[in-house]
Amino acid sequence: LLVGAIRDATDEREAAATLRAARDESERWRQLYETVTATTPDLIYIFDRDYRFTYANEALLEMWGQTWDNAIGKRLLDLGYEPWHAEMHEREIDEVIATKRRIRGEVSFPHATLGRRIYDYIFAPLVNANGEVEAIAGTTRDITELRELGRQKDEFIGIASHELKTP
Repeated sequence: LLVGAIRDATDEREAAATLRAARDESERWRQLYETVTATTPDLIYIFDRDYRFTYANEALLEMWGQTWDNAIGKRLLDLGYEPWHAEMHEREIDEVIATKRRIRGEVSFPHATLGRRIYDYIFAPLVNANGEVEAIAGTTRDITELRELGRQKDEFIGIASHELKTP
Protein backbone atom coordinates (compact mmCIF):
# COMPACT_ATOMS: atom_id res chain seq x y z
CA LEU A 1 0.00 0.00 0.00
CA LEU A 2 1.31 3.40 -0.97
CA VAL A 3 0.10 6.57 0.65
CA GLY A 4 1.16 10.01 -0.55
CA ALA A 5 0.12 13.56 -0.96
CA ILE A 6 0.44 15.80 -3.91
CA ARG A 7 0.64 19.50 -3.40
CA ASP A 8 0.66 22.25 -5.98
CA ALA A 9 3.65 24.46 -5.20
CA THR A 10 3.08 26.86 -8.07
CA ASP A 11 1.81 29.67 -5.82
CA GLU A 12 4.77 29.28 -3.46
CA ARG A 13 7.26 29.36 -6.35
CA GLU A 14 5.60 32.46 -7.78
CA ALA A 15 5.62 34.17 -4.37
CA ALA A 16 9.29 33.29 -3.88
CA ALA A 17 10.14 34.64 -7.35
CA THR A 18 8.22 37.85 -6.64
CA LEU A 19 10.03 38.24 -3.32
CA ARG A 20 13.44 37.70 -4.99
CA ALA A 21 12.59 40.27 -7.67
CA ALA A 22 11.53 42.79 -5.00
CA ARG A 23 14.75 42.20 -3.03
CA ASP A 24 16.85 42.60 -6.18
CA GLU A 25 15.04 45.83 -7.06
CA SER A 26 15.44 47.12 -3.51
CA GLU A 27 19.17 46.33 -3.57
CA ARG A 28 19.54 48.08 -6.94
CA TRP A 29 17.91 51.23 -5.55
CA ARG A 30 20.03 51.04 -2.36
CA GLN A 31 23.20 50.90 -4.45
CA LEU A 32 22.01 53.80 -6.59
CA TYR A 33 21.28 55.98 -3.54
CA GLU A 34 24.56 54.99 -1.89
CA THR A 35 26.44 55.99 -5.05
CA VAL A 36 24.66 59.34 -5.25
CA THR A 37 25.17 60.21 -1.59
CA ALA A 38 28.80 59.05 -1.65
CA THR A 39 29.75 61.36 -4.52
CA THR A 40 28.50 64.65 -3.08
CA PRO A 41 30.48 66.90 -0.76
CA ASP A 42 27.19 67.79 0.95
CA LEU A 43 26.31 66.08 4.21
CA ILE A 44 23.29 63.77 3.97
CA TYR A 45 21.76 62.10 7.01
CA ILE A 46 18.60 60.76 8.65
CA PHE A 47 17.50 61.09 12.27
CA ASP A 48 14.94 58.89 13.98
CA ARG A 49 12.32 60.48 16.25
CA ASP A 50 14.68 60.05 19.23
CA TYR A 51 17.38 62.25 17.60
CA ARG A 52 19.60 59.27 16.72
CA PHE A 53 21.37 59.08 13.38
CA THR A 54 20.11 56.17 11.29
CA TYR A 55 22.05 57.18 8.18
CA ALA A 56 25.10 59.35 7.47
CA ASN A 57 26.86 59.63 4.12
CA GLU A 58 30.64 59.43 3.70
CA ALA A 59 31.10 63.23 3.71
CA LEU A 60 29.40 63.50 7.11
CA LEU A 61 31.36 60.60 8.57
CA GLU A 62 34.56 62.30 7.36
CA MET A 63 33.51 65.63 8.87
CA TRP A 64 32.95 63.93 12.21
CA GLY A 65 36.13 61.86 11.90
CA GLN A 66 33.98 58.77 12.60
CA THR A 67 33.23 55.40 11.04
CA TRP A 68 29.74 54.14 10.23
CA ASP A 69 29.85 51.66 13.13
CA ASN A 70 30.88 54.36 15.61
CA ALA A 71 28.33 56.94 14.42
CA ILE A 72 25.06 55.24 13.50
CA GLY A 73 22.62 55.01 16.37
CA LYS A 74 24.32 57.89 18.19
CA ARG A 75 22.87 61.23 19.17
CA LEU A 76 24.35 64.63 18.44
CA LEU A 77 26.11 64.98 21.81
CA ASP A 78 27.67 61.52 21.36
CA LEU A 79 29.24 62.75 18.12
CA GLY A 80 30.88 65.87 19.53
CA TYR A 81 28.19 68.50 19.00
CA GLU A 82 28.32 71.27 21.56
CA PRO A 83 25.35 71.14 24.01
CA TRP A 84 23.72 74.33 22.65
CA HIS A 85 24.02 72.98 19.11
CA ALA A 86 22.56 69.56 19.96
CA GLU A 87 19.67 71.17 21.86
CA MET A 88 18.97 73.52 18.94
CA HIS A 89 18.76 70.63 16.46
CA GLU A 90 16.62 68.57 18.83
CA ARG A 91 14.15 71.48 19.08
CA GLU A 92 14.16 71.76 15.27
CA ILE A 93 13.55 68.01 14.89
CA ASP A 94 10.62 68.33 17.32
CA GLU A 95 9.27 71.21 15.20
CA VAL A 96 9.54 69.17 11.99
CA ILE A 97 7.71 66.27 13.67
CA ALA A 98 4.97 68.56 15.03
CA THR A 99 4.42 70.63 11.87
CA LYS A 100 5.39 68.10 9.17
CA ARG A 101 7.17 70.99 7.46
CA ARG A 102 10.81 71.37 6.57
CA ILE A 103 13.03 73.94 8.21
CA ARG A 104 16.24 75.62 7.11
CA GLY A 105 19.04 77.11 9.16
CA GLU A 106 22.66 78.11 9.28
CA VAL A 107 25.20 77.14 11.92
CA SER A 108 28.93 77.14 12.60
CA PHE A 109 30.38 73.72 13.46
CA PRO A 110 33.92 72.28 13.72
CA HIS A 111 35.04 69.95 10.94
CA ALA A 112 37.38 67.14 12.09
CA THR A 113 40.22 68.29 9.80
CA LEU A 114 39.24 71.73 8.38
CA GLY A 115 38.41 73.53 11.62
CA ARG A 116 35.30 75.64 12.19
CA ARG A 117 33.08 75.95 9.13
CA ILE A 118 29.72 77.57 8.34
CA TYR A 119 26.91 75.26 7.22
CA ASP A 120 23.50 75.78 5.63
CA TYR A 121 21.12 72.91 6.48
CA ILE A 122 17.61 71.67 5.78
CA PHE A 123 15.61 69.20 7.88
CA ALA A 124 12.64 67.57 6.12
CA PRO A 125 10.01 65.16 7.42
CA LEU A 126 9.85 61.58 6.13
CA VAL A 127 6.14 60.81 6.37
CA ASN A 128 4.85 57.22 6.37
CA ALA A 129 1.65 55.86 4.78
CA ASN A 130 -0.31 56.78 7.93
CA GLY A 131 0.71 60.43 7.61
CA GLU A 132 3.06 60.30 10.60
CA VAL A 133 6.61 61.59 10.61
CA GLU A 134 8.73 58.50 11.08
CA ALA A 135 12.13 60.10 10.48
CA ILE A 136 13.79 63.39 9.60
CA ALA A 137 16.06 63.69 6.57
CA GLY A 138 18.75 66.31 6.51
CA THR A 139 21.14 67.86 4.04
CA THR A 140 23.91 70.27 4.94
CA ARG A 141 26.20 72.31 2.72
CA ASP A 142 29.48 73.95 3.70
CA ILE A 143 29.08 77.63 2.80
CA THR A 144 32.23 78.94 4.49
CA GLU A 145 33.89 80.09 1.25
CA LEU A 146 30.64 81.61 -0.01
CA ARG A 147 30.30 83.67 3.19
CA GLU A 148 33.96 84.76 2.94
CA LEU A 149 33.48 85.88 -0.68
CA GLY A 150 30.42 87.87 0.38
CA ARG A 151 32.41 89.53 3.14
CA GLN A 152 35.24 90.40 0.71
CA LYS A 153 32.75 91.79 -1.82
CA ASP A 154 31.12 93.99 0.82
CA GLU A 155 34.53 95.20 1.99
CA PHE A 156 35.57 95.99 -1.61
CA ILE A 157 32.34 97.88 -2.30
CA GLY A 158 32.80 99.85 0.92
CA ILE A 159 36.36 100.83 -0.02
CA ALA A 160 35.42 101.64 -3.63
CA SER A 161 32.44 103.72 -2.49
CA HIS A 162 34.64 105.65 -0.04
CA GLU A 163 37.27 106.26 -2.73
CA LEU A 164 34.67 107.52 -5.20
CA LYS A 165 33.24 109.95 -2.62
CA THR A 166 36.69 111.28 -1.70
CA PRO A 167 38.33 113.23 -4.52
